[in-house]
Amino acid sequence: MTRQRAYIAPVRRLPNEILSEIFLWSSRGERFSSYRCVPMVISQVCKLWREDWRAFNVLVQYSDQWTSLVIKSWARLPIWNDLKDRSFSQLHRLECDASHVTDDRAKDILESRAPLLRSVKLSNISTPTVMEMPHLPWSQLTDIELDCLLATLVLHLRKPPVDHHARTNLPHITLGDLRTARIHFDALDGSAILDYLTASALQSLGLTWAAETPKGSEPHSGVHVSRLLGRSLCRLHHLSLRNVPASERRCANAAFRGLRALEIHVRDDVPLTDDDFIALSAISGDGSPELLKDMKEFSIAGPGRYQGATVLGMYEARRAAGYPLDVLVLDIELVDHDYFGDYDTVERIRHLEPKAEVYGDHVLWYRDYERKMKMQVP
Repeated sequence: MTRQRAYIAPVRRLPNEILSEIFLWSSRGERFSSYRCVPMVISQVCKLWREDWRAFNVLVQYSDQWTSLVIKSWARLPIWNDLKDRSFSQLHRLECDASHVTDDRAKDILESRAPLLRSVKLSNISTPTVMEMPHLPWSQLTDIELDCLLATLVLHLRKPPVDHHARTNLPHITLGDLRTARIHFDALDGSAILDYLTASALQSLGLTWAAETPKGSEPHSGVHVSRLLGRSLCRLHHLSLRNVPASERRCANAAFRGLRALEIHVRDDVPLTDDDFIALSAISGDGSPELLKDMKEFSIAGPGRYQGATVLGMYEARRAAGYPLDVLVLDIELVDHDYFGDYDTVERIRHLEPKAEVYGDHVLWYRDYERKMKMQVP
């Protein structure tokens, strides 16, 4: 009982408003049964809450030494009030919800007192409540990751604001120092906004589309990724396209110079075929591959109907031409296994030098195992 009173005492000294917030965030709607000691739980939360903010008040004095700042998406604390007079001279990376950097109090801090900020990750920018321009030094960023609808961001990168649906009058936005971009689209036509961007220094681009096609959505028929890369005249080293629509897949067949790593995860509307690997096997008159001659790493996944022998042929053709792959990653979980071949083909691919990995081959292994067991039955 004495121990329990020691835990309960701090709770009684806190204002009711703070207690209600602590209880809300600690219980998260959970029903407490009779075997749970609610005062004990709340008092522990109070202790942690006090310790966290005591530590924060100490740490904030050294904000000029911070190199990274992460603000959790559920945070509702007035963090900018506590940081308004602080320096961020060493801050290099920021990760937060977009709503945190639309606050006017963030403008002076991030746009004028973070000279070394280069990397930013924003989430939930497509939330209807987030319609203001994020206060960030966009011109100095070299790495952005947007787990959001990019259209909202680009529509607010210009002044004065424009109609959210009137894309035809948008100007091109140039991010001259951008080296790395990773963008998650929540719709198949999300990549249309790439038509309004130019990134001449871009080296790594990762794009992910929604896995599910929203009901009633129009079929996508754009080639926005190719136009972005052609307009930017950048020397791309790494390209990742996940859940990529069929039309945007065409950019992977372009004769990119300098592209060293390609990752493609296709959708089921246009699955992979033998022709995709045969195209990468073609050798031009000068003895080099017709497509992606500089490619060293190739990763491919998604639905398809192709033979393992065709994959082996592509690998061997490029090696014979003097342009071998250093890494091959193949995910065959969603392919037509009967057409692909037997498990011995998987083993042949897996033993390619210098490095080849095959995933999703358990179906083939089990199928061949059953066949062998049936052959042994007298």
